[in-house]
Amino acid sequence: MKATATGCKMVRLHNLMEAFIFLIGQLIVQEVILLNFVTTRQEKFIKKMEMKKCILAVIVLLPIFFIIIFLIVSQFLGEEHLALKILFYGLTFPCLFASGWFALISLNFFYNITSLSTALGSFIWWMSLILFFIFGYFLVYVIYKFIEGVKKFKINQKGY
Repeated sequence: MKATATGCKMVRLHNLMEAFIFLIGQLIVQEVILLNFVTTRQEKFIKKMEMKKCILAVIVLLPIFFIIIFLIVSQFLGEEHLALKILFYGLTFPCLFASGWFALISLNFFYNITSLSTALGSFIWWMSLILFFIFGYFLVYVIYKFIEGVKKFKINQKGY
């Protein structure tokens, strides 16, 4: 009888080991399925973030594309279209600042680095202010030369 009892305990122990291995196997399978699900969701999230980064990169590069177009067009204009040539050259600077501004927004959106975004924003503001004063000086100079030319023309017309 001892042999049967020992054999019975061995069978029970064997069944418990099988049940334990089965439960461990089920937990591992569930863990793998859960890990696969989480990994798939993370991959989809990463792909969405990469797509957003690509869209923002295109938005940042769009004003630079316009700068290239303005510079190429202004090179092909003749001297009779000097005002239009100056206008195209002048339009390159706002496009450059728009590109910097879009880069600042995308940098702040993805990385949230406040010190870098503050420095870049201040730089863009000061450079735009300096260029505003340079264009203002250029505009005043052109108006002054135009008035001087009109005065000389009137003097030459009257014969004085």
